Amino acid sequence: MHTKYLLTLIASVALSVCSFFSQATAVPYKVLQDTNTSIGTKRIRSYIAIVAPTAHDKTSRADTVKQAIEDRVNKSHAVVVTAMLVPSKDLLGAGALLAKGEYYADGCGASGSECGSVKLNLSASDIILSDKSVRIWEQSVKSSNELAERGILTRGK
Repeated sequence: MHTKYLLTLIASVALSVCSFFSQATAVPYKVLQDTNTSIGTKRIRSYIAIVAPTAHDKTSRADTVKQAIEDRVNKSHAVVVTAMLVPSKDLLGAGALLAKGEYYADGCGASGSECGSVKLNLSASDIILSDKSVRIWEQSVKSSNELAERGILTRGK
């Protein structure tokens, strides 16, 4: 029981120190999905999906995901957090990612046994998406799903 609180304290302090020294360009974001993915009680895990319409470049996307992870750790004391930045609410679950972050307070990866020095792994795209291209993308996903339900398209057989 004490180990859980110690890990939480270490995670909070580590993120606070990291954010103090960084030149973050995080932008406002909205949480679209927030899921507790804990297995057992040893490591509190969280998955969040966010949207940040003003994150237009690689740096702001990565920093926004980092900020979302910090906010999640501070709120839930999660030891493992995965955060995904998607272009829009309608593209949630469609494999459309602009940035991803994985945080492991103990540096032991997703399994909890592959311990190393990596606590935070961020990746982001520098793709430039216009509002029109996002709307077209949303419509193509919607249409594809509707056609699949009617049996016109088959998925991955």
